[in-house]
Amino acid sequence: MMRFPKYILYVVFIITYFSSCKDEKQQWLNKYAEIKCAYITDTVSRTNDKKAVAKAFIIEKEAAEKSLLKANSGYRTEIKLLEEKIKTENSEYLKKYRAERDKQSDMYGHFSTPAYENKIYSLKVNSAKNVDAFNQQIEQIKLRRDADNDYKRCLGDLQEITKAISEKDRFIDSQYENSMDSLQKLLNQQNAKFKEIAANLTGSELKDFTLSRDNLKENPCIK
Repeated sequence: MMRFPKYILYVVFIITYFSSCKDEKQQWLNKYAEIKCAYITDTVSRTNDKKAVAKAFIIEKEAAEKSLLKANSGYRTEIKLLEEKIKTENSEYLKKYRAERDKQSDMYGHFSTPAYENKIYSLKVNSAKNVDAFNQQIEQIKLRRDADNDYKRCLGDLQEITKAISEKDRFIDSQYENSMDSLQKLLNQQNAKFKEIAANLTGSELKDFTLSRDNLKENPCIK
């Protein structure tokens, strides 16, 4: 029976080991690319399907939005005027507050006095009262708007279109859900396997394997 020197057996073992390791890495990369590509393909297809839905409704939706904007125009103008009054009121309050603060500082430094506290309190109360009155007026305008039959009709038309788009989007999601969930589970398994393989690698071999993985993350479908 022919016997091989020990060093030859050792060399054969080393070659076999590294060949096996190389095959395992390449198999992992091939499988990862295949799964990742399938996942990205599904993602792109789902997005394109939703874009097609949005495109199919775009003319109808834009017309509904334009009608609603017209019905809301007068109310919005009234509300904006009151919102500007609120801004002015807040600005005036800050101006008066700073003037009183600076006057107090010039006379008493950092010390407060009852007269100063009362003055600041009065400014805050009056300003809050004015702002509250403006907000109440805004709420009354919104109530009138919401009771306007033309506004309600336009709002209802837009809501129906939005609802139809959402329902179609949910249907598209349901078509891809099982496939993408399965692919995600496979990717999770591959990521776990990557860690197992990487744990036995060092130096340039680990760096190259990681770089190959990272490149596939960006372009898994390129052969």
